[in-house]
Amino acid sequence: MSRQTANPLSTRFRGLVRRCGDSERIAIESATPEAAFELQRRGYRVLDAQEPLELACAFKVPNEIKMVRSSWRVVEEA
Repeated sequence: MSRQTANPLSTRFRGLVRRCGDSERIAIESATPEAAFELQRRGYRVLDAQEPLELACAFKVPNEIKMVRSSWRVVEEA
């Protein structure tokens, strides 16, 4: 990613971070190394978001449980 591409991306992140608590820590699930380095260069501490996101996905609301059970029934009937 060129510096010209990374700068608008970093600028958009900065606006988002300001709206979400204005922390210098940013957890990213997936990014190019260039984007992560650009964010670090701009003073952000870039963290891996994979584990917290997986943990959040492990919790299901009742409607999600109904959908999972419905999917199981479809597979069992097939």
